[in-house]
Amino acid sequence: MDGTKLWILRDLIRRVHLTKKNLIMPIILTEVDHQISYGYFASIPLNSLIKEIQEMLNLGISQIMIFGIPKARDMFGSDAWSPRGIVQQGLRKIRGNFGKKIQVFTDVCVCQYNVSGQCGTMDQFGSDVDNEASLLTMKRIALSHAEFGTDVVALSSMMDGQVSVVKNCLVESGFNRVKIMSFAAKSSSSFYSPFRAAAFSNLHLNRKINKSKYQISYSNFRESLAEIKLDLDEGADIIMIKPSMGSADLIVEARQRFNCRLAVQNVSGEYFMMKTASENGMIDEDAWMVGYAITMKRAGAELIMSYNLDKLLEYL
Repeated sequence: MDGTKLWILRDLIRRVHLTKKNLIMPIILTEVDHQISYGYFASIPLNSLIKEIQEMLNLGISQIMIFGIPKARDMFGSDAWSPRGIVQQGLRKIRGNFGKKIQVFTDVCVCQYNVSGQCGTMDQFGSDVDNEASLLTMKRIALSHAEFGTDVVALSSMMDGQVSVVKNCLVESGFNRVKIMSFAAKSSSSFYSPFRAAAFSNLHLNRKINKSKYQISYSNFRESLAEIKLDLDEGADIIMIKPSMGSADLIVEARQRFNCRLAVQNVSGEYFMMKTASENGMIDEDAWMVGYAITMKRAGAELIMSYNLDKLLEYL
């Protein structure tokens, strides 16, 4: 690597105080016995999880987020809270091998587990998401993750009232130390398409899944801020804003207005655009990734989740 380039990028990182503690590595965990590639990222089979995490620890990554993809789905997505669920099995392995050496965030949603692909539980007619029924589902999932040792439950379903319900459940069950990261400002976007292609690979849909009824429109800045405030009032410890590249204004405003812990994710579509442009010689991947992370940290994000943290780690 060119020494001048290395020095310049490291200097930029130092100026905004970006460290390894700001980074979260996403893991797509599956029950199949081999790795499956989805373009620029791959799922991790359960039997390779320990090796993968050890390699991350060796690189200095101490925070991961687990997204689970089960072998089979059912109407209610019951594998999401089953003791034999993919995330629960992963947590058991992590705690048995690493104890508390690594901080684990776990995705609390049901879209990878049910037959509708929606983030909540469907009503009796199967035509719409039932918010109240979905809250019971999220509570069951979060409690199960807490029982198996998660540090942070990441509520990504965008159901109204989910933070309050999960918070009360965790406290009543004695899991006061388990934190809540709420996807309070998760905009409805095509940028999730590569991840959905992976997560829904075992779901044969003839239509595009419309989640606009509970995810926020890009155009509604005030609603995004209102959702953030509501979730903080209900007890959220961390707020996730995603997709991130078009949300710098929201990150800045949320940081100034609420002074809360903010996380962002370089979601799959954003990541794929960067990789495609890099492979075609249109951008410098190293410089782009450093610039992205610096911009997010400068805007006010404390935690940054991305699929290609190895590029950043070279400069940290």
